[in-house]
Amino acid sequence: MLPQKKDIIQWIGDTVRQESIYAVRQKSADEMALLFNSNGIRTYVLKGAVVAECYPNPTHRMSVDMDCYLMEDKGNEDVWERGNKVMEEHGYKVIRDYYKNSTFILPELSVENHRFFTPFRGNDRLIRLERHLQSLMAADKGEDRFDDSFLYRPPVMVSALFLIEHAYSHFLHEGLTWRHVLDWMLFSR
Repeated sequence: MLPQKKDIIQWIGDTVRQESIYAVRQKSADEMALLFNSNGIRTYVLKGAVVAECYPNPTHRMSVDMDCYLMEDKGNEDVWERGNKVMEEHGYKVIRDYYKNSTFILPELSVENHRFFTPFRGNDRLIRLERHLQSLMAADKGEDRFDDSFLYRPPVMVSALFLIEHAYSHFLHEGLTWRHVLDWMLFSR
């Protein structure tokens, strides 16, 4: 049985709207990464576009924000606070109310700037995972960029472990969504 015509029209409208949102947010992310690049900072994408490119049509993956991790362009220094200051110097609001990440409020896009990958406080296993993820990032040479942008893909193992930890955290605190399951299924392929 085919869906009703009104349901098909609604689905098409939702799809077109999602494609438009994706384009606007991607443009904002590209501009942010260009700003960081001009300040000697590499912008790594966590989840988001890394997972979206595993979808048949990347613009159809819904996302509410962007997660990033910043590294010094000519080295392996963590430049979390320097990134926060660059954003403030350019008139963007930066919220630093959580030890794990800060938040930038850009036009059409909220960005979580990760200082740490995991909420490790008081958890020895997460501390070990955090150290492992940090060491994998420190070894990355920044050679895997998205097209002509200054957005970088982290090492595949970082993306895999980050997705698992993120889904685990949602499972414990809020519950998993179908998007978490679909993200993992498409990423693991």
